[in-house]
Amino acid sequence: MTTGARRSAVGGSFLTAQALSLWALLGPVSNADWTKGFRAYFSNDQLSYAAIAVNSSQSIGSSAEPLTGTGVSFYPSGWYHFLGLVNNVTGVPVNLLWQVLGLAAIGIAIAIL
Repeated sequence: MTTGARRSAVGGSFLTAQALSLWALLGPVSNADWTKGFRAYFSNDQLSYAAIAVNSSQSIGSSAEPLTGTGVSFYPSGWYHFLGLVNNVTGVPVNLLWQVLGLAAIGIAIAIL
């Protein structure tokens, strides 16, 4: 296989992977404006994660579990605190950051792989 053919194959695979991941991730919000929709995979967990980001954006204690308000949170929350920080800095709504930055992170991960 020539170098040009190899590059074409890798580029095509990359674009296909990006398109398929967008299709899979935006499918659940396809009946709504994707900038206002919310990916509803395991919606209770997703809402808990989003609550961490909102709590963080409003400077509410980072260790508070979002639904019960206890001081214990078993959720991996670094990403969600990052979303809250970006919300504080930019004023962009958490649900839009959730979509845009989440898709960007997945796209970057695909590119690295």
